[in-house]
Amino acid sequence: MFNDKQSVINCTVRNLSETGALLKVENALSVPSEFTLRFDESSASCRAVRRSLAEIAVAFLSPPQPA
Repeated sequence: MFNDKQSVINCTVRNLSETGALLKVENALSVPSEFTLRFDESSASCRAVRRSLAEIAVAFLSPPQPA
């Protein structure tokens, strides 16, 4: 989620750790540098650290919290 939670991009979480995640998306170039990742019943603020056309690696800016 980004743009004050007004915009969303669907993704698949490929890998998940305590410090970040690897996300599969249709177009990683359309994902902003910072956003909120919501998964299961949690959410976390993220920063993009690496991109390819269909994947984006993110680092959590704060640990995932209940949504």
